[in-house]
Parts: sequence; structure tokens; C-alpha cells
Amino acid sequence: MKDEKRQPFSKQEDDLLMMYGKKIPWVQLSLMFVDRSDDSLRNRWSRLNPQAPKNKVKQNLLAKGRTFFNKEEDAFILSFVNAHGKKWIDLSTAFSARFRSTTASNTRNRWCRLYRRDQKMEKLTDSLNEEALDFPSLQMEELEELNVDDWFGIV
Repeated sequence: MKDEKRQPFSKQEDDLLMMYGKKIPWVQLSLMFVDRSDDSLRNRWSRLNPQAPKNKVKQNLLAKGRTFFNKEEDAFILSFVNAHGKKWIDLSTAFSARFRSTTASNTRNRWCRLYRRDQKMEKLTDSLNEEALDFPSLQMEELEELNVDDWFGIV
């Protein structure tokens, strides 16, 4: 399956998932689907289900001792990659010396999320700049004041 591109969930799969999700174990449910893991089904179910406790996920992870990147750490990651390139081991070493212990995979994954967020923001600002002709009251300064992390759900 690694060679195949991921396919979006079909309407039939979503219906089946909503009907049986949380009622039978995820591993057993995954046997009813072609090329879907129990983890992908659980993630899809939590996105489809309006009663899924989305805000409690972070609280549960924090209770288990997981830490999240803050804005200062994000800025360090971005500036390091801009200055030194994508040298993940060097980045994780410098990051661990300055903030807290982390792995090359963690810092690489965080940089990828930040990069995707910036790409989305760039597209958004480009489209808003085009629409700004129709809405002269919209100023770029106001847009920059908004918290982009909230828009894209980046933690």
C-alpha cells in the first residue's frame, strides 16, 4: 500500500464508520474496510463525529507528560533551518541544548507543519490581496495581527 496514493474516504465508508464506530473494537472494524488501518478509522471517526471530545485530546496528552512546541521554539526551528538548511540532527542537538530534549524526527515534523502552515498563509494572503481591491478597508496589518495557528489548528 505504500506505493499507492492515499484515497479519500468514500460516502459508504463514512456511513459504515459512523454506524459502527466505537461500538466494536477498531481493529475488528478495520477488517471490514479495504486498505484502512484501525488508526485511520479512529481518526476519521473523530473528525466525522460531532460529539467527539476534540478539546480533551490535548489535555489527555498533557496529562500523559507530552509537551508541545511554543512560539519561541517554533521561531528557533524556522530560523535554524533558514540559516543551516535541513540538517535535522544538528537542529535537534541545538534545540535540545537550548530548550528541552527532542529528536530529529520531532523537530523535522514540527518544521514540516510550520512550513505547510506558512504555505497556506501565503496562499491566503495572496487571495486576500487580490480581494483587497473590492474591500479597501481590509489592511494587511490587521491580517498579520490575527493568530494563524488558530486558523489551521496547529498546536
